[in-house]
Amino acid sequence: MNEASDPNAKVKEQEVLLSNILCKCSPRTEGDVLLMCLALGIRHHLSWVAMVDILKMVNSIYGYEAVHASKYFLQKFCEVGKNSTKYHVYCPKCEVYIGERQDIDNTAPLFCECGERVKDFAKNSSYFLSVDMEQQFQQLLQLPEVESNILTYFKGKR
Repeated sequence: MNEASDPNAKVKEQEVLLSNILCKCSPRTEGDVLLMCLALGIRHHLSWVAMVDILKMVNSIYGYEAVHASKYFLQKFCEVGKNSTKYHVYCPKCEVYIGERQDIDNTAPLFCECGERVKDFAKNSSYFLSVDMEQQFQQLLQLPEVESNILTYFKGKR
């Protein structure tokens, strides 16, 4: 079955990365490192190039290609959960909730009741992220090892 015929192929590929332990000296996985890098990028408004450089630095520390260090791969990794993430934006002037955006790169301005115009919300306002929990649980429950563990747990409860 190829990726085009399996809609969950990207999710499965990502799950393999999330569980790939980098070395015996640390419990960190490739997914952990990618998520830490993305969190830094969002928090500090880093460019894709800066985040790729961070991943290259990680590879240099480990002495081998522990994580994929390319803009293409990082963006592909982000695509899987892209539709389930929402940015909730607050006005930088009066701190009133303005609304939500699904894309951090959306440059259409937001307007607050106080008259403030927020053009680049990622740099000029406060926001928090929310994730669609239903989608997260669906993806989690599709993993064979999770299903197996749940069945084992409930069989033991009888």
